Amino acid sequence: MIINDHFGYIEKQLRIQRELSIDNVSNDLKISKGYLSEAENGKRKLNEFTFRKFLDFYEIDFDFDPNLSKEVHRLLNDLMEAYTYKNSEKEEQILTIFADKTSSYEKSLACLYIPLFRMMAARKKDPASMSDLERNAFNEIDEYLPAFDNDEIALIFYLKAFQAGKRRAFDQSLDYYAQALAIFDGRLWPQLEGIIKLNYAYTIMFGKSYYEGYCVGLEAHDIFVKHGNYTRALMCDNNIANYLLCLQAFEGAKEYLRKILLSPSIQNVPVYGDAVTTMLITLTLEENFQKAIEFAAEHSIDANNGFIRNLPLVPYCHYRLGQYDQCLEQMAQFDPGLLESDDKALFGLLKAILKGDSAKIEAAKQKMRRICCRQRNWSMLMILYQLLIYYYKSVNDLESLVEAYEENNQVLRHQLPLKI
Repeated sequence: MIINDHFGYIEKQLRIQRELSIDNVSNDLKISKGYLSEAENGKRKLNEFTFRKFLDFYEIDFDFDPNLSKEVHRLLNDLMEAYTYKNSEKEEQILTIFADKTSSYEKSLACLYIPLFRMMAARKKDPASMSDLERNAFNEIDEYLPAFDNDEIALIFYLKAFQAGKRRAFDQSLDYYAQALAIFDGRLWPQLEGIIKLNYAYTIMFGKSYYEGYCVGLEAHDIFVKHGNYTRALMCDNNIANYLLCLQAFEGAKEYLRKILLSPSIQNVPVYGDAVTTMLITLTLEENFQKAIEFAAEHSIDANNGFIRNLPLVPYCHYRLGQYDQCLEQMAQFDPGLLESDDKALFGLLKAILKGDSAKIEAAKQKMRRICCRQRNWSMLMILYQLLIYYYKSVNDLESLVEAYEENNQVLRHQLPLKI
């Protein structure tokens, strides 16, 4: 970004902060309203003389020191390097440094970067937990998009896509990812394309197609391998395994997961836990229940962060092996506060089946189906229908069995059995 070319954007930001209308400024500075409007929207340049006249008239203290904008550029590049290589500690340090200096950046040539840093800080947050400043950043930055370089705009669209995905707004998320890839040129951050495609693939899997997600995931993997970023490449491997298990290609999924689990020092990075949990659901879906139980026992997962992943599948595996007491014992060992809604629904269904209560079985089935459809949790929908098909066979309920088979086939074709 060449800041001096965008005084119009900065003037607009300062004008809005002071609740001045464009008519106020036009009249006070004796300049054309049309010219000012075009300058504020990037259609014409606001020269430095007019910008300084604006600052003087409204007695705005502004720092023209170019070193501040250079400093923010360095921070942004350092932040992207940390993010690209999954250095969370360094990432937090940079965001803290920026937050501590935001007040000095607000009245300087670096002010246009403030929304972008706020978006980076808020990207992983649940939308409901974002501050007003963070939430506004995702909207107000649209006013200044032409001021940014192509890769910076690609990053902005990527962050919008990421947040839209967290809101389960998959169509909007897919659109933002497509815009990010369309404008990306790789001059600033060559691996940003891989980051976009890594997350784009996951959103495609949730909202559109298992196979298309798999194909884009392979593209992301190749980008990271090309740049020697093996942590990100292993993240792609785990996602590719998820796409393959949804395609019922279990041997292919396990091949990718073994590559992760056998990687040197992989226990020190989060992708290890992801691979363990993906292997557990893969073994369960291929009905290798004893192996799934043994695998879970042999590969511990740190649940200190409150995320127990797919471990609630272990009681289900005991049920499928006819080990009903162990199933109940295992369910009782889980802290209810750590269980996700789909886990609780699965446990509710298992308990109803073990009691043989037809009414409760139907209610629990409907509850789990609603939850998984709302989440677009395809793999847990597959677990649900695997369980239902097994149960209806065991009680010779042919009508319900046919329905379960039909709905399972819908899920395998990436169609939700229930409209949410």
